[in-house]
Formats: sequence, C-alpha cells, structure tokens
Amino acid sequence: MSSTSKLTLDSFLATVESHHLWEPNAPLLVGISGGPDSVACAHLAYRSGQLSGLAHVNYHLRGADSDADEALVRRLADQWEVPVFVLHSSPEALQTQKESSLQMAARTVRYTWWADLVSRGKGSCLLTGHQADDQIETILLHWLRGTGLAGWAGIPFQRDIYRRPLLPFSRTTILEYLKTEQLPYRSDTSNDSDVYLRNRIRHQVLPTLLEVQPALHALAHVQSQDAATAMAAANAAVEQLAAHAVQVIGQSWNIDLKVLESIPWSSYALYRWLHPKGFNRDQIMALNSLTAVDHGPYFQSETWECGVDRGRLICQPR
Repeated sequence: MSSTSKLTLDSFLATVESHHLWEPNAPLLVGISGGPDSVACAHLAYRSGQLSGLAHVNYHLRGADSDADEALVRRLADQWEVPVFVLHSSPEALQTQKESSLQMAARTVRYTWWADLVSRGKGSCLLTGHQADDQIETILLHWLRGTGLAGWAGIPFQRDIYRRPLLPFSRTTILEYLKTEQLPYRSDTSNDSDVYLRNRIRHQVLPTLLEVQPALHALAHVQSQDAATAMAAANAAVEQLAAHAVQVIGQSWNIDLKVLESIPWSSYALYRWLHPKGFNRDQIMALNSLTAVDHGPYFQSETWECGVDRGRLICQPR
C-alpha cells in the first residue's frame, strides 16, 4: 500500500490485511484526542464494524480547549453508539512523572492507561492515528539524534497491543477523508508552535523536502519497512552469535572477545547487548576495539561496569 493512496474504507482494510494488524472480528479500542488523525482512525474502525470504544485523556493543559476536545469525543461516541473511556489528568500529576518533558510525561500517562484498558478487555488492541507525515518526522528526529538502524525503521505498524493502520496515508489524504465524510475534529494550537523540535521539522523542513521530492511519503514508507526488515535480520544474527559468544553466570555476562574478532559487525552485537545496560555508543565502540588485548580498562554505566580480563569482556552490575 503506497502512502500516496487515497484514504477510503477499502484502502484502510487493505492495509490491515497486508500487515496482519488484527483478526476480522477483533474488538478495536481507539485512542482518540479529537484531532484529525485519531478521528479518522476511529471513524474507519467504526465503519469496519469492529469499534469497541474510544479512549480519551483530558490533561487539562489547555483550559476550555481541553474540555472541548473531550466534548467532541463524547459526541462521536454517542453518535456511533460505542462506549467512551475518559481519563482526567492534570499538570500537577504530569509533573510527578519521571520524564524529560511534559510531552513525554503525557505520553507515559496515556500509554499506561491504554494498556490497562486493553488488559481489562475493553478491546483486543489499541489503535492510534499515527500517519505518514508522523513517520517522516520521526525518522528525521531519529537521524538527528543518531539512533542508527532502529531509528530508520521509524514507527512500526504494530508493537505489543498497539496498531497504527494509518501509517501509509499522508496528513493531506486524511484531511480529504474528513472533508468527504463531513467529520468534525479539533486542532491543538500547541502544534502551531515551533518550540518543539518535531514542530520545527513539520513546519520548516518537511515542506521543503516535499518540494524537492514529492514522492517522499511513499519513499519513507518503503525505506522504513526495509530498515525494519534489516533490523530484524540483524537482531536474529546477534541472537545466534550470543549462543557462541556470551556466557551468563548469575547476573554477570562474560563475552568471548576471540569469537567477536572474526565478526565484522561485532560492534552492532555489542551495542545490542550493552546499550540496554546503560552504556553509550562511545563506550561500546571503545570496548569493541579491545578485542585483541588480554586486559583493558573498565567502563561504567549508572548500573553496570565492563572490562577486559584474559580475552573476555566481563560485565556485571555495579
């Protein structure tokens, strides 16, 4: 399914089938903000006959606008005769989250709540309204932050309980769908501000890229799928290598550097093993350069330490 495709019920269902997003009779819970993308996603789930409910978070960050978002979601639920689940949060509650920004704190709140709703049987999975422009913005953000192959894969169609059936469709095609179906939606004025990096990419970078390459949505869709496939293959190879190179003793990891010497992608394997333990890319590259020594310096993350001893990389909790 090309991301230049027109958004219709048929193209929506074709995406679901081609990516095996859910079973034909699965009840679908939709996370809905009231914005155009989530409203379109919810309406398509409703037209498919599988919508089991709408899940909305009112953060009370935008005063009357936040309440108007909730009111719209409640009207849609009444119109479609489906349950609506509303979580009320507050700026004070968000500030108690151990996150780097208000946006990340809000994300943690809604994803935790969504997971709880699904665990209580309110839906077999949860749909979000992520679309093709979001995909391009995310890939560019990852590239700017140096996140590697996983970053090029961008937003996956599915992970855990979450499904993103609008990923092949651009923001423009979604707005066209809303106009055709005469669906109301709300606009979040915070998306107009260039304070956030994502918004600067959306308003300043993406329009220029689309002028240079009008087929950017389709290209990003194909390349993200290629990157995801390559990452899956690479991770499978790392798992096979671990069977020969990694010995787990209690909580400690002993990695045989002699085995890694003959592996041209050993740095990627070490990254997959050590990055979850808090080591950064520079530390991992330095450790990878020690494959030919018997003893070497120790490196520390917040919770782990690693060093070379007699040809083995010894990793253990601090």
